[in-house]
Amino acid sequence: MTIISVDLMWSRQTSSDNSPDGKTFTSTYGSAYQVVHTIDATDDNIRYAPGIYIGDSYITRRFAYCTNVAITSRPGPILSIVEITWVGESVPGTQDDPTNQEPVIRYYSSTTNEPVDTDGNGYPLTNVNGDVMEGFTKDVTDMVLEVTRNFRSVSGKLALQYCDSTNSDTMNVFGDVWQAGSGALQSFGITPVLQNGIVQYFNVTAVIMFRQAFNTIPSRAWWHRYRNEGLNERTGVTVAFSGGGGSGAAGYAVSASGGITAIVVTNKGRGYTSAPSITIGVTSGAPGSGATATCTISDGRVATASVTGAGTLYNSRLVPSVDGNKERVTKPVLLQANGQRESNADNAVWLERPKKSYSLPYSVLGLL
Repeated sequence: MTIISVDLMWSRQTSSDNSPDGKTFTSTYGSAYQVVHTIDATDDNIRYAPGIYIGDSYITRRFAYCTNVAITSRPGPILSIVEITWVGESVPGTQDDPTNQEPVIRYYSSTTNEPVDTDGNGYPLTNVNGDVMEGFTKDVTDMVLEVTRNFRSVSGKLALQYCDSTNSDTMNVFGDVWQAGSGALQSFGITPVLQNGIVQYFNVTAVIMFRQAFNTIPSRAWWHRYRNEGLNERTGVTVAFSGGGGSGAAGYAVSASGGITAIVVTNKGRGYTSAPSITIGVTSGAPGSGATATCTISDGRVATASVTGAGTLYNSRLVPSVDGNKERVTKPVLLQANGQRESNADNAVWLERPKKSYSLPYSVLGLL
């Protein structure tokens, strides 16, 4: 159980000063830490990690002490966010702490020109012969949330991680509910405010862009999306998923010494209420028989596929795609989700891969 690193993300006054008698004032401050730890670290290991000092006074208020330490988010098995609350007395005339000022918020649209390979209905852009066409663009309009506020301390190094992330939590912006994955931090600016050459606090401006999911789900709004195509195609063995109340699952078989050794799931499908059946067949003229497989589902999607019978004489392989003259193609051909060739452009399959490296909770940035 090892704590690898503890980094302060931000700190500021988090509520207005309270004074029941008009003579003494009570102030509340907050901070957030990013804690990287081994997977077996306990909650107490994380909350009491070196650098998170229970009972210490707040960095700029001698009589404000730590009253609560809580793990507010676990973005990953070895990453936790710890938030701390300080409460204590302040003196009259100090209640106008600049870090307690309301944030300045702008919410506006921004349009960019992006390459597209489908029409407005989601079908591939083709000519009358079904050849896929390229070079088209489309104006894409996103909503932008710009927040400016003051912090007593802030980490630009940790902000870099967020600039390579999408939100893992739901964000409500003036009634617009943006689901996890639809927001991406675009920029994070830090301006120190000086007095007599000494930094008093930091003015921070963060810009988050929200994107509507187009032909995908919200959690993949910022993913790469591209046609499944290539110069090679899979032949010899076919794999089909059927039943289970859902659709879309696909995969291909791996063979060795004539037997099927594995089923690789290339599309998990959606909407399954029970595990679909897997049928292993062969392409025209190819040998092979007797192989069987089963699968499991999770959240309505195929999670795993397992070979239960290897069968005999199978030969699943990749071969170069050729044209009508039996010569190798020089332009990628469309492929099905199982790697076999697709001749109808309307049935084109799109693959999706993450564009950002992290999925992180934006609520812990202390912006709102």
